[in-house]
Amino acid sequence: MTIPLASMWMPDAATMQLVAPELILTAAIAALLLVPLAVGRNTSVSLLLALIGVLAAATVGVGALGDRTPGDGHSIELFGPSGPAGASPGMLVVDRFGGYFRALLLLFLAAILVMWQLFEARRERHAPEFLTLLLCSGLGMILMAGTSNLLMMIVAIELASLPSYALAGFERQRRAAGEAALKYSLFGAATSGFMIFGASLLFGLTGSLHIPTIVQHLTAVDSGPASAALLALALLTIFAGVGFKISAVPFHFWCPDVFEGASITIATWLSVASKAAGLVLVVRVASLCGGMLNDAALLGGAYEFVLLPILRYGLAAFAAITCTVANLAAYRQTSVRRLLAYSSIAHAGYMLAVAPIISRSADSPGAAMSALAAYLAVYLFMNLGAFLALALVAVDRGREDVEAFTGLGWRDPATAASLTVCLVSLIGLPPVGGFVAKFLLIAALGRFAVADDAALLWGLVTVVVINTAISLFYYARIIRQMYLRGESEPATALAAPAGAKLVLHVCAVVLLLTGTLSIGALKRTADSAAVRAAPPAVRVSDAHVFPTRARFSEPRP
Repeated sequence: MTIPLASMWMPDAATMQLVAPELILTAAIAALLLVPLAVGRNTSVSLLLALIGVLAAATVGVGALGDRTPGDGHSIELFGPSGPAGASPGMLVVDRFGGYFRALLLLFLAAILVMWQLFEARRERHAPEFLTLLLCSGLGMILMAGTSNLLMMIVAIELASLPSYALAGFERQRRAAGEAALKYSLFGAATSGFMIFGASLLFGLTGSLHIPTIVQHLTAVDSGPASAALLALALLTIFAGVGFKISAVPFHFWCPDVFEGASITIATWLSVASKAAGLVLVVRVASLCGGMLNDAALLGGAYEFVLLPILRYGLAAFAAITCTVANLAAYRQTSVRRLLAYSSIAHAGYMLAVAPIISRSADSPGAAMSALAAYLAVYLFMNLGAFLALALVAVDRGREDVEAFTGLGWRDPATAASLTVCLVSLIGLPPVGGFVAKFLLIAALGRFAVADDAALLWGLVTVVVINTAISLFYYARIIRQMYLRGESEPATALAAPAGAKLVLHVCAVVLLLTGTLSIGALKRTADSAAVRAAPPAVRVSDAHVFPTRARFSEPRP
């Protein structure tokens, strides 16, 4: 079938401005591929190109947060099949929450580039390829967090995942890196297959790949047991793909091995970016469904017994199991890399706990989304600081186990103090940003527990508090090793890059400020991002869907 050119929608300048950071990042990727053909393979030139592109995209992204156009309680959908922006189901969604995450991720990507330059650039002979893969991974994660279309979701996850597999095994001279890449790619391929299968089931049931349209179909029609069973299977298989990105239990097995085998820079990148992108995607879907599913009477037939339990009790169970299993596993680790890997899984479980709230709150998800926004910002700094300290110790000692930190408080007091701030923040104790972030999360759970479903939400609060107590013990092992062991160590600073120490100290200062003087600034910034990802008003009859026979109900006898 030929589509007349006149009927096709072409993006205008205003539309392209909304995705300017993504376009700048794409241009930087193209430059990294083309410029070496003209000037040769120069690590410094490639790094400069990547930094300019990422910082330019981050500047535009941060500046866009001040533009109220895509905020104020609504979102804009772009690149739909026809019509102007926001008039039809589109491939990308622009709203304040997505813009906030985009700005955070780009700033973190810039920090990762600096970290790579400090620790790995000198021995890397394939800088253009490495940086291209890293920026492609970042672009995919940004697109993951900015879509409400199943097809675009799959494409974005693959764009984020495929470069990550190569990055995990980029240090080919290390056997552990090859094993990490193999495990990562095998797990990723399996979960991607499950996710595509689930998306095809949803398309067969509803005739649409647009998530709000899918939910509208499910709330507008009757269903039988067979359709409800297919819906449950579709949702679970799709979550397998997203759960792989956030390392939710039981899709977490790749994470510790990949963190241990990959370079320290890539382990740091995956510890924050991959999980944050997957969590924002889960929260976006929960937010899109929340308003329509808040009233169970809207659901047709057996769908009531599938959608509500999965979105509420299923996500809550995944969150509780994820943080509990991860913290118990971290307690037994001697390798600090693996310990931080399980720590990142546990924090993913904490942040996933807000999804059941968002899926149930039709009018005011602000507290839950604000808590997640604050947690993401603080988590970026405390995890970056912890991995930087690990890299500093590894360069000096040539080891990455807990024993390598022996006497660090006496040898290099400033580095040990900054690492202590990061670890205390990871635990969630005052007076640092991690405590404020966890307090906001628990407060959001408690607020909605008073109004609705007290047993479920108070149960989540209890799980978070107990797991915080468990995490205290394995983080405290590192602090004890720094200050209560090796008092006879010579007071010589770590033989490591001074720039890395500076970035570590900056992370510690930010965590102290967000836990004391800048609590209000953190809360206001998070509140400004906490806007429901509400789609434009598109009626089922107006949606661009394809006809399918087994679309709504069971065949009548």
